[in-house]
Amino acid sequence: MRATRPRHAVVGRCAAWLFAPAALAAAPSAWAQADTACRLADPNTDRDAVPGCSVGADGRLALSPQAVRRLRFDADGLSVLTVQDRFYYVRADGSSLPVILWDNGPDYFTEGLTRGIVNGRIGFYDQQLREVIPPVHDFAWPFDNGVARVCDGCRRGTPGLDGHTPMLGGRWYYIDRSNREVPEPSR
Repeated sequence: MRATRPRHAVVGRCAAWLFAPAALAAAPSAWAQADTACRLADPNTDRDAVPGCSVGADGRLALSPQAVRRLRFDADGLSVLTVQDRFYYVRADGSSLPVILWDNGPDYFTEGLTRGIVNGRIGFYDQQLREVIPPVHDFAWPFDNGVARVCDGCRRGTPGLDGHTPMLGGRWYYIDRSNREVPEPSR
Protein backbone atom coordinates (compact mmCIF):
# COMPACT_ATOMS: atom_id res chain seq x y z
CA MET A 1 0.00 0.00 0.00
CA ARG A 2 1.36 3.38 -1.02
CA ALA A 3 1.47 6.16 1.57
CA THR A 4 -0.35 9.35 0.62
CA ARG A 5 -0.11 12.77 2.10
CA PRO A 6 -3.22 14.30 3.52
CA ARG A 7 -4.72 16.78 1.06
CA HIS A 8 -4.36 19.73 3.50
CA ALA A 9 -0.57 19.14 3.72
CA VAL A 10 -0.19 19.47 -0.06
CA VAL A 11 -2.37 22.59 -0.17
CA GLY A 12 -0.43 24.09 2.75
CA ARG A 13 2.91 23.46 1.01
CA CYS A 14 1.61 25.04 -2.23
CA ALA A 15 0.32 28.05 -0.31
CA ALA A 16 3.73 28.45 1.33
CA TRP A 17 5.39 28.55 -2.11
CA LEU A 18 2.89 31.13 -3.29
CA PHE A 19 3.41 33.44 -0.29
CA ALA A 20 7.20 33.07 -0.04
CA PRO A 21 7.94 35.53 -2.90
CA ALA A 22 5.63 38.11 -1.30
CA ALA A 23 7.42 37.72 2.03
CA LEU A 24 10.81 38.07 0.35
CA ALA A 25 9.64 41.14 -1.56
CA ALA A 26 8.48 42.78 1.68
CA ALA A 27 11.71 41.96 3.55
CA PRO A 28 13.93 44.68 1.99
CA SER A 29 11.46 47.36 3.04
CA ALA A 30 11.50 46.03 6.61
CA TRP A 31 15.30 45.91 6.51
CA ALA A 32 15.44 49.48 5.19
CA GLN A 33 13.25 50.72 8.04
CA ALA A 34 15.67 49.24 10.57
CA ASP A 35 18.72 50.62 8.73
CA THR A 36 20.22 53.47 10.76
CA ALA A 37 23.42 53.68 8.73
CA CYS A 38 24.56 56.98 7.26
CA ARG A 39 24.41 56.67 3.48
CA LEU A 40 25.62 58.72 0.56
CA ALA A 41 22.65 60.63 -0.81
CA ASP A 42 24.05 60.88 -4.34
CA PRO A 43 21.49 59.19 -6.62
CA ASN A 44 24.33 58.37 -9.05
CA THR A 45 25.88 55.94 -6.55
CA ASP A 46 24.70 52.78 -4.84
CA ARG A 47 24.09 54.93 -1.74
CA ASP A 48 26.92 53.19 0.09
CA ALA A 49 27.01 53.21 3.88
CA VAL A 50 29.54 55.62 5.38
CA PRO A 51 31.53 53.99 8.20
CA GLY A 52 32.41 56.33 11.06
CA CYS A 53 29.13 58.22 10.86
CA SER A 54 26.26 58.15 13.33
CA VAL A 55 23.50 60.41 14.61
CA GLY A 56 24.52 62.23 17.79
CA ALA A 57 22.33 62.98 20.79
CA ASP A 58 21.74 66.50 19.41
CA GLY A 59 20.31 65.07 16.15
CA ARG A 60 23.32 66.12 14.10
CA LEU A 61 25.77 63.69 12.54
CA ALA A 62 28.91 62.62 14.34
CA LEU A 63 31.53 61.97 11.67
CA SER A 64 35.04 60.60 12.03
CA PRO A 65 37.79 62.37 10.02
CA GLN A 66 37.97 59.25 7.79
CA ALA A 67 34.23 59.48 7.06
CA VAL A 68 34.54 63.14 6.09
CA ARG A 69 37.48 62.39 3.75
CA ARG A 70 35.32 59.83 1.93
CA LEU A 71 32.66 62.40 1.00
CA ARG A 72 32.42 64.41 -2.22
CA PHE A 73 31.68 68.10 -1.77
CA ASP A 74 29.97 70.37 -4.30
CA ALA A 75 31.09 73.85 -5.38
CA ASP A 76 29.45 75.31 -2.24
CA GLY A 77 31.44 72.94 0.00
CA LEU A 78 28.46 70.73 0.87
CA SER A 79 27.88 66.99 0.77
CA VAL A 80 24.58 65.23 1.46
CA LEU A 81 24.05 62.13 3.60
CA THR A 82 20.89 60.31 4.63
CA VAL A 83 19.92 58.32 7.69
CA GLN A 84 16.59 56.56 7.17
CA ASP A 85 14.31 59.29 5.73
CA ARG A 86 16.32 62.27 7.05
CA PHE A 87 18.72 64.30 4.90
CA TYR A 88 21.82 66.05 6.26
CA TYR A 89 24.05 68.68 4.74
CA VAL A 90 27.69 68.14 5.72
CA ARG A 91 30.71 70.46 5.40
CA ALA A 92 34.36 69.41 5.05
CA ASP A 93 35.00 70.39 8.69
CA GLY A 94 32.50 67.67 9.74
CA SER A 95 29.71 70.06 10.76
CA SER A 96 26.26 68.89 9.73
CA LEU A 97 22.65 70.00 9.69
CA PRO A 98 19.49 67.88 9.44
CA VAL A 99 17.21 69.53 6.87
CA ILE A 100 13.62 68.98 5.84
CA LEU A 101 12.73 66.60 3.03
CA TRP A 102 11.63 68.63 0.03
CA ASP A 103 10.81 67.24 -3.42
CA ASN A 104 12.33 63.86 -2.48
CA GLY A 105 15.64 65.33 -1.41
CA PRO A 106 17.25 67.78 0.97
CA ASP A 107 15.72 71.25 1.21
CA TYR A 108 17.06 73.74 -1.32
CA PHE A 109 18.92 76.89 -0.46
CA THR A 110 16.56 79.74 -1.34
CA GLU A 111 17.80 83.30 -0.95
CA GLY A 112 20.91 81.74 0.62
CA LEU A 113 19.02 79.86 3.36
CA THR A 114 17.84 76.31 3.97
CA ARG A 115 15.39 75.03 6.55
CA GLY A 116 17.04 72.93 9.23
CA ILE A 117 15.41 70.79 11.89
CA VAL A 118 16.82 70.97 15.40
CA ASN A 119 14.94 69.42 18.32
CA GLY A 120 11.90 68.99 16.08
CA ARG A 121 11.67 72.71 15.23
CA ILE A 122 12.43 74.57 11.99
CA GLY A 123 15.07 77.28 11.72
CA PHE A 124 16.98 78.85 8.83
CA TYR A 125 20.69 78.27 8.12
CA ASP A 126 23.18 79.64 5.61
CA GLN A 127 25.47 77.59 3.35
CA GLN A 128 28.12 77.51 6.06
CA LEU A 129 25.40 75.79 8.19
CA ARG A 130 25.38 78.73 10.58
CA GLU A 131 22.10 79.55 12.27
CA VAL A 132 20.46 82.68 10.84
CA ILE A 133 17.01 82.24 12.42
CA PRO A 134 16.79 79.94 15.45
CA PRO A 135 14.71 76.76 15.25
CA VAL A 136 11.56 78.04 16.93
CA HIS A 137 8.85 77.32 14.32
CA ASP A 138 6.82 74.15 13.78
CA PHE A 139 6.93 74.68 10.02
CA ALA A 140 8.25 77.27 7.59
CA TRP A 141 8.08 77.85 3.87
CA PRO A 142 11.26 79.00 2.08
CA PHE A 143 12.08 82.67 1.86
CA ASP A 144 10.60 84.48 -1.12
CA ASN A 145 11.37 88.15 -1.73
CA GLY A 146 12.83 88.54 1.77
CA VAL A 147 9.95 86.97 3.74
CA ALA A 148 8.95 83.45 4.77
CA ARG A 149 5.59 82.13 5.90
CA VAL A 150 5.90 80.25 9.20
CA CYS A 151 3.63 78.39 11.58
CA ASP A 152 3.71 77.99 15.33
CA GLY A 153 1.48 75.33 16.88
CA CYS A 154 0.67 73.53 13.62
CA ARG A 155 0.93 69.77 13.18
CA ARG A 156 1.41 67.34 10.33
CA GLY A 157 -1.75 66.11 8.64
CA THR A 158 -2.31 62.93 6.66
CA PRO A 159 -0.28 62.70 3.44
CA GLY A 160 -2.37 63.09 0.31
CA LEU A 161 -2.36 60.87 -2.75
CA ASP A 162 0.21 63.22 -4.31
CA GLY A 163 2.65 62.44 -1.47
CA HIS A 164 2.48 65.91 0.10
CA THR A 165 1.73 66.27 3.80
CA PRO A 166 -0.41 69.26 4.81
CA MET A 167 0.31 71.26 7.95
CA LEU A 168 -2.84 71.83 9.99
CA GLY A 169 -3.87 74.37 12.60
CA GLY A 170 -1.55 76.73 14.40
CA ARG A 171 -0.84 80.39 13.88
CA TRP A 172 0.48 81.30 10.41
CA TYR A 173 2.33 84.57 9.75
CA TYR A 174 5.26 86.04 7.82
CA ILE A 175 8.77 86.79 9.09
CA ASP A 176 11.76 88.69 7.75
CA ARG A 177 15.39 87.50 7.90
CA SER A 178 15.61 88.76 11.50
CA ASN A 179 12.67 86.54 12.51
CA ARG A 180 10.48 89.61 13.07
CA GLU A 181 6.81 89.30 12.18
CA VAL A 182 5.95 91.35 9.09
CA PRO A 183 2.70 92.03 7.23
CA GLU A 184 1.63 89.58 4.55
CA PRO A 185 3.25 90.68 1.28
CA SER A 186 0.96 91.92 -1.45
CA ARG A 187 1.26 89.86 -4.59
